[in-house]
Amino acid sequence: MGALIKFEFVKLYKKKINLIIFWGTCAMMVIFAMVNALQTWTWDKEGNRLKGLDAIKCKKEMTKELEGPLTNERAKELVMEFMEVKSNPENIIEEEGDWHFVDAINYSYYSVKRDILYMIAHNYDAPWENTWGGNLTDLTGEEEPFYEARTHRLKEMLASGSSDWEYSEAEQKFWLEKDKKTKKPFIYGYAEGWEQILDMMGFFTIPLISLFIMMAGVYAGEYESHADHIILTTKYGKSKVIAAKNLAAFLFGGIFVILTTFLMYLIILLCNGFDGGNLVIQNFNIDSPYPFTYVQSVLICTGVNFVLAFAMIAVTLFLSARMKGGLPVLAIMMLFFFIGMFMRQSTENGIYNHILYLLPYNVASLTELGYLTSYRFGSLILDCINMRYVTYILLTAVLLPFIGRSFKKHQVQ
Repeated sequence: MGALIKFEFVKLYKKKINLIIFWGTCAMMVIFAMVNALQTWTWDKEGNRLKGLDAIKCKKEMTKELEGPLTNERAKELVMEFMEVKSNPENIIEEEGDWHFVDAINYSYYSVKRDILYMIAHNYDAPWENTWGGNLTDLTGEEEPFYEARTHRLKEMLASGSSDWEYSEAEQKFWLEKDKKTKKPFIYGYAEGWEQILDMMGFFTIPLISLFIMMAGVYAGEYESHADHIILTTKYGKSKVIAAKNLAAFLFGGIFVILTTFLMYLIILLCNGFDGGNLVIQNFNIDSPYPFTYVQSVLICTGVNFVLAFAMIAVTLFLSARMKGGLPVLAIMMLFFFIGMFMRQSTENGIYNHILYLLPYNVASLTELGYLTSYRFGSLILDCINMRYVTYILLTAVLLPFIGRSFKKHQVQ
């Protein structure tokens, strides 16, 4: 059996088109990660525009100056400091009813503290709104303490519901209990490398498409080359050969996904640094109710992508055994995968939206770490991340017994 698996694996890997796609995809993931780093830019405290690795180094140094616990007291101090700087007429320029900081203050103060100020300000936005710091000038320092305000805002969001979903009492309790597990006070700091990984999760669609192309011919290719006539008339053609094909395909796909993911993550972290992996995900999204660190978030989202990849391999193999050519398999898989991209989110139909969040394209491109998307089945409630795990593990499990069955029953002439 081992020899058969090795044979099928080598056959899959050494196919010319697969070799090109395999290493071409790896190269693309490396290039995208490097380009992302090289396109990073920022202003230093003197007003010089920096780009690439110099910009990353500057951002790291400026963020390091602010690292530490974001307590209620510190959040208030930062708001009061902003008010004091803005209240000085020499620090601002007013133009046509609007205003902005003079360059010296903008570069030496506001650019340095903008992210943490936006983080604080968003905590005082109205439920379900994000003004991106537009409410900073409305803060007085006398508001409800930072963490009490955050809990209060979350409760209001759950109680009011969104335009398409009303949260049951059980769901409200579910999210509030999850949020209670977040470590407070949040530790603010530099974690650009891990943030970039989460931002670039959508690039996982590229390896998935490559998988469709490489897997489409596992069975369909045998029909096209008429090798099915030989395989199905051999002693193990309808048993061990099919099992070997399936195992080799999943092994090949697993190695491919691991390699492409590892290369992208490695380049991102080498460019941006490994710092901040133990910081809470609320640095990335203050609304997130998940009690995860950056490292945990990356591992969890990567796990979802792996489960999705194996499910897509299972679907591709299932179709490959039923189709007479690889192109129809690829066409169906591309339609199945990308249909979610063309389906717009509803403003009223929550059930439709909850199904939409589980479609392959949306699973691959949205991390869901900052959303309050829950699925209720009687007394059982699952968040979107766990629901994605369950959906695609079940899909794989359901399809496994049927993969290759059509090939085995195929009558050769």
